Amino acid sequence: MSVSFGGIGNIFATFDADPGLSPNSLVKIVDNNMVSWCEEDDLFSGWCTEVTGDGHATVQLRGYFEVYYDPENQPSLGICKLACADDLTVAASEDGIECLVINIDEANNTVGLFI
Repeated sequence: MSVSFGGIGNIFATFDADPGLSPNSLVKIVDNNMVSWCEEDDLFSGWCTEVTGDGHATVQLRGYFEVYYDPENQPSLGICKLACADDLTVAASEDGIECLVINIDEANNTVGLFI
């Protein structure tokens, strides 16, 4: 048996995608039913898993995923407040959203978390 967190509490939704949005990026709500990429200090709403050719995005709103972190503001294990460093990277932040960080890979600067 191996450790696995995939699928636990996952919630996905389909939104209109801001033009230029790419999959595998942190996103925020920018308009009614629309998501866009995050920028520094943004509070992310989820993780974009897919962008379709007709202008829609599948966004993971809850559950487990892995993302890069800013080594200057490394998250801690357990409940940790996170905000965006950019659209691919999170950073520990006093003003961030509470996440459950369950693993930190310092060699690859990635963190596994539940939102």
